[in-house]
This record gives sequence, structure tokens and C-alpha cells, in this order.
Amino acid sequence: MKSKILLSSVYTLEEDPWERRQMKPYPPLGILYISSSLKENGLQNDDIRMFDATFNPGLNAFLKMLETFKPDLVGITTNTITENKTLKFIKTIKDVLDIPIVVGGPGPTMNSKSFLDAGVNCVVLSEGEETAVEVFNHYLGKNEMKISDIAGITYKFNNQTIITHSRPLITHLDSIPFPDRTLLNISEYSEVWKKHHKIFYSSIITARGCPYSCTWCARDLSFGRKYRYRSVDNVIDEIIELKDKYKVDALRFVDDILTVHRKRSMALFSSMIERDVRIPFECLTRVDRVDSELLTVMKKAGLQLIYYGVESGSQRILNAMNKQIRVSDIYKSSKIMKKLKLMQSWFLMLGYPPETVKDIKKTLKILRELNPDKFGISIAYPLPKTKFFQDLVDNNMLLINQNQWDQSLDNKLLFTSEYSNQFYKWAIRGLYLNYYTSRFHTKHKNILSKILDTGAYLCTVKSLEFLSRLSGPKLSNHIDGDELDELPVDPMPIQC
Repeated sequence: MKSKILLSSVYTLEEDPWERRQMKPYPPLGILYISSSLKENGLQNDDIRMFDATFNPGLNAFLKMLETFKPDLVGITTNTITENKTLKFIKTIKDVLDIPIVVGGPGPTMNSKSFLDAGVNCVVLSEGEETAVEVFNHYLGKNEMKISDIAGITYKFNNQTIITHSRPLITHLDSIPFPDRTLLNISEYSEVWKKHHKIFYSSIITARGCPYSCTWCARDLSFGRKYRYRSVDNVIDEIIELKDKYKVDALRFVDDILTVHRKRSMALFSSMIERDVRIPFECLTRVDRVDSELLTVMKKAGLQLIYYGVESGSQRILNAMNKQIRVSDIYKSSKIMKKLKLMQSWFLMLGYPPETVKDIKKTLKILRELNPDKFGISIAYPLPKTKFFQDLVDNNMLLINQNQWDQSLDNKLLFTSEYSNQFYKWAIRGLYLNYYTSRFHTKHKNILSKILDTGAYLCTVKSLEFLSRLSGPKLSNHIDGDELDELPVDPMPIQC
């Protein structure tokens, strides 16, 4: 019997202040991978549809689809920030239909309890492609597996939470079919991009797993630490499909660190050149995982912009985060990028303990000196199940409960800090002010621009010093400060 399956994303462009300003929507690859895996493994004749929340704000559109489609099962992917909205989706389903509900993604993997308490039948943990096939077939009566025999899930039985044995990570990523982009209204994405940027970008992921262990990062909960990558030919074939079938003009590689494996990276971008599938692209990587030769090849393949997780200009804060990079790596990579005329965008983080005004000044200094093409700042965000989160819990420093994670969208302090929320709001404004005045001075190089730039710097520094005295300290730091300058930054062995 033909089953009706509704897959749903939850993220809405309109409800994300930052992305609403950027207007750079990307499809939810996770749920598209689930769909292609379902179709590849026995559900190809079923009616699988998708509610793409990206352009459909509010619950009314979702409710309308439930009432018209009347699915036999709903699968939802979500993250921590969209948890509250997902719980509303779940309630909406339960109000109108008595059907199985399955959720997965980073959020449920980190905090399955909220979703089980809300009445979902099952939470898929970590990688979902293989697990979802077994779970969906079970609930649709298409296999004889007991729910307790399915690896990598959690569910409730007789009011008891059951966690089954963990599922091994998928080692051969080429076995996973390309994301099922047929579920998308691709023209919606194309129209927004072309309206605001005159070019249509889409996304692709070529590897999974991050061998690093930054204290605030939770990516290992989804994909583990072992670095696994698709073959060069497999990636090239998807790029060709994106260009030919979906008329994509440019790509964003959404790998956490695209250039972890240098030899493989060289092979991929050399193949793009040799097979004439050059395409403008941007990516994310680390400042210590690039060099002049690699970046030159990447530029020939179409590289335009790299997003770097710089985080801080203070070595002791980088060490506290276990970033495993040196400040000198930031200077070195920036110099190469400028020489090759490649754009760079930095992610910066304020408020990570034991940050002081002295550390923020170092971040201000490196931002002014290296002047990246773009940058963004966030206040340190304690994701559940990370070391950072656990440190805050152990020291009774967390200020929110499990249902308030969406507050991070407002760049609020979510934990007890040396300084106030207002202090960090001013620090963020100060960094942006100095960024723009230093760029203005670099461009014009006259007395007026010099006065403006110097004034912005002195105003920011003096204001931070004043506000720091006004606002704290409120609490002794749970990490003891200066000795972090002396922590070694050892070369990171990469497990592939």
C-alpha cells in the first residue's frame, strides 16, 4: 500500500534577523538526504513530500499542508535554536492527526527529552540516513523490525526512556545518494538570490566529521570526530548536476572544515579544473589548514571567499577554547589571502571565559591590523553536551533553561559573566565601528580619516575600560586566567 510521508524543516528565513538582512537562503540538506535515502531503500513508490519552512513562516501554512495532504507519518529535522518552534509543529500535528512523528537533527541529538516529552514517537540520534530508513519502514508497517532493535534512536516505552545501541557512522559516504532536491521549489531560492545578489548560490557538503575538539562546538554529536569524505568523482558529479539540472551559478561548500585533508583537497580542486567544472564558490575552513599552493589551486577552481573561525585575537582565549591554532596562523593565512586577492570573512566570539578587556583589546587589534573583507561577532553560546556547557553547569553559571535557546538570536549572555550584557553589546558595536573606520582610513589615507580612525579606537578602548569597572566582576572565572597563555598548541593528528 502506498504511504504518504511528510518531511519538514523548521527554520524560517523571516524569523532569523541576521539571515533576513543577508537574504542568502540555502536548502535544508539534512532532510533532503533523508528523502533520497528513503527513496533509495524501499520507499521510492511512496508519496514523499516536504514542507520547506524557509519561505513559509508561521504554523498556518504547515497546518494547511497537514489537512490537505493527510500524511501517514511526519519526519522533522531541527536544531537547538529552532527547538521551541519545532515543539509547536509537533503540537499542531498531534492536534489534527494521530500519526507517528519522528524527529532528528542536531537539536534532538543534544536534547531528546524535550521532544519525547512533547509526544514524538522516536528521536533519531546523530547521522540519520540509515536509521530513518529502518524507523520509517517500522512505523509504516513495511518491515518486521522491532523498534528496540533499531540502532541509534531513543523513544519512550511504558513512560521509560529507551536509548538503543549506537549506530556506527557511515564510512562510505558515496553510498548516500545526492540530496533529493526534487522536493524543493528551487525557483524560490533562485529568485531570492538573484533579486538580492544577481547570482544563484546553493550548497553542497563533501565530508563529515571534525577531528578537532573546540570546547563550545557540538558538531561531533552529529558526525563524530573521524573525518570521512566523499570521492572526488562523486563530488564532481553532484556539482555537474547542480549546474546543469538546477542552474546553480555558484556554490557554498558547507563542510565544517573543507581543507582538513590537504591531499584530498588538492585532488578535488585540481579535478574541478581538469574536468572544466569551475564554479564560483565559498567555503569554511581553519587558518592553519591553508597554504599558498592549495589556495592558488582553489582560486583557479573558482574560490572567491573563505569563512575562518578566528574567534579571538588573544592566544589564551584560543587556548581556553582548545582551538589548536596560534594567533600567528591568523596573520599568516590573512597575508596569503590578500596576496592572492581572495576574500576572507571571520567569525569572532566575545565573552568566552576567562575573557577580559585585555583580551578584547587583542581581538580589536588584530581586526584593525588585518582588516578582513567581512566579519561577524557572536557572544559565546553554550550548546548542550559541549564541554563549555558542562563547565557552566558544574559552576552554576548557566542562566537559561532548556526552553530558552532561541534567545541566542539576540546575542544575549546566556551565562554568568565577568561583565554585563550591556558591556558586550557595546563591545560588539565598538568592534564594528573600528572595523569601518580602519577600512575608511586604509582607503583614503588622509588626515581626516586618520583622526576619525584614531578617535574610534580611543573611544572604544576607554569605553570598554570604563564599562568593565562599572559592570563587574560579578563572579570569579572558572578558568584561572593567565596560565592559559602558556598552554601548548600541539599539531593536531588528523584521523581519516
